[in-house]
Amino acid sequence: MAHQHNAALVQGRCMPNKVDAWILGSSIASLAAAVHLISDANVPPSQIHILESQSIPGDGITSIGDPLNGYDHRPGCLPSFNDICLGKLLALVPSACGSGRTVKEDIEKLHDDEGCQDVPITHILAQEDDGPKRMETGKLGLGLKDRNEIDDAHVAIRGKVDQKAN
Repeated sequence: MAHQHNAALVQGRCMPNKVDAWILGSSIASLAAAVHLISDANVPPSQIHILESQSIPGDGITSIGDPLNGYDHRPGCLPSFNDICLGKLLALVPSACGSGRTVKEDIEKLHDDEGCQDVPITHILAQEDDGPKRMETGKLGLGLKDRNEIDDAHVAIRGKVDQKAN
């Protein structure tokens, strides 16, 4: 028999201000769950707790690096920030800085303020006689087959690096 917490019930309805929600993991799904608890169930954000066991939040969608030297990431796990669903989700999340903006607006402002207009977006390194050299992708005619081969090589190299680390 399930135990009901009577303090949170009034006439069979849950009182959102009496609920503490605990979400396991900090993935996009967890963010969506938190947003729906806030917007649909009226649970106050301060009563939603997200537990993460990893040192970096974000499940498999995180990347490491910078615009100048490039990023190391798992491409299959990265969210598409052009996706309308993710955009709508981020537009529902209040900014952590209490500015009255949303997370989506914070990301857009950061991009506008600190955009990388002077830095190429993607880098490919080619092994030259005197060491690795950066190739500008704008000068390359990479098709889908080429990009898939690069992705396959990245996955294979990453697997070898992970094996050596273990």
